[in-house]
Amino acid sequence: MLEFLVYCLFASLILVAFVELFIFCKRDEFNERRSKLLKSIKAVIFKSKGIELLQKPLSRSSNETGSIHLVEA
Repeated sequence: MLEFLVYCLFASLILVAFVELFIFCKRDEFNERRSKLLKSIKAVIFKSKGIELLQKPLSRSSNETGSIHLVEA
């Protein structure tokens, strides 16, 4: 249940940021605000991806060539 609320929070933050972005995107005087919004959207997306990666258990596996890569357990 808590995980669902966290996902809803991230979704609402991204939605609000996109709405603001489209409201201000037609005006040249808000270019700085638009770039800040894009940076914040990217930060929220990367943070949510980081949380997902931290929650998933990872294990090592090797393929035939001997290189090691991470896979979901």
